[in-house]
Amino acid sequence: MKNNERQFFIYDVEAYSGKSGAQVPSMQTLAQVWSRHAVAGTAQHPIRNNSATLLIGDVVVDAANRIVTILVRISDTASPNSVYSDPSTALFQEHPKTGRTGGDVGAHVLVSLAPERGRPNIYTCAVERVPGLGSELVQRILNRVLRNQFSSDPTLFSYPHPLGAVDANQRPLRETSLPLLEFRGRPAQDFIDDINSGKLNGITLIREETATPVGGVPYLVKKESDIKIAVDHGNVPRNVWGGVQRAVRSMAATYPEAALHFMLPGEKRAVSVRINATTGAPLEELYIKSERLANITPFLADSAQQVVQHLNRRAKGIVRRERDV
Repeated sequence: MKNNERQFFIYDVEAYSGKSGAQVPSMQTLAQVWSRHAVAGTAQHPIRNNSATLLIGDVVVDAANRIVTILVRISDTASPNSVYSDPSTALFQEHPKTGRTGGDVGAHVLVSLAPERGRPNIYTCAVERVPGLGSELVQRILNRVLRNQFSSDPTLFSYPHPLGAVDANQRPLRETSLPLLEFRGRPAQDFIDDINSGKLNGITLIREETATPVGGVPYLVKKESDIKIAVDHGNVPRNVWGGVQRAVRSMAATYPEAALHFMLPGEKRAVSVRINATTGAPLEELYIKSERLANITPFLADSAQQVVQHLNRRAKGIVRRERDV
């Protein structure tokens, strides 16, 4: 990516709790937790066998536009040294790392503070495309900070007992529950068009298996189970995508992922794309909806200590356009 361009992928972010009947905090409340830990320097998590650190570098809340911007970074001691050169002067300069110094990259993550219309606890999100720092790592650090907050002081995530129970002194009881986030990529229109206009060759429904040895051989373990679905090409409707969604969703409780195998329109090239069977969200960036920002000035670096305001101002326009509140 050029230093005056950035691409943002669009996600639905769901805030949820695994506890039945729990009240899920607002995104505003969760943003306060991330901000507090970022300021305190406690929003850090070692990864990759402790060779890298995943962290929240900065959090900026725009109350007027109801958007929070989170700067997520990785400092990786195993990354290559940076090198600069000028062939016209024979300049070649390498910058060796020492000790715990790591190569640093950062991604701006913008989340609407207002939930989607008619979809409680689901928020529009735009994630800056940064190689090696995808949505799965963004989700990981945001959830890690929420887990740490819940372990140290869960009262921030408390709510009235759902049945109105009271204690011996007739004071209302309060429950606590850990809130977590799940990122789901919004399908790009190209994805839907390619399925509708291409040739669907088949679908594989997939579920993970507990890693147990096969036939008593310790180095051969179960990984996945699947069901293959064939296509009757003499009975394919125009809206293939709609039928695919209904079919895989009907099996999602048992097979939470599906791989769609299809030929691209007008080509002989076949592709396979994994999706979330419940939502239809692509699990690969290739077909996640995105928007590119160009002609960004001043130019951008690979990372920053704080949210880059001139990039943030333009990226907030993406969230405003994509959300329905």
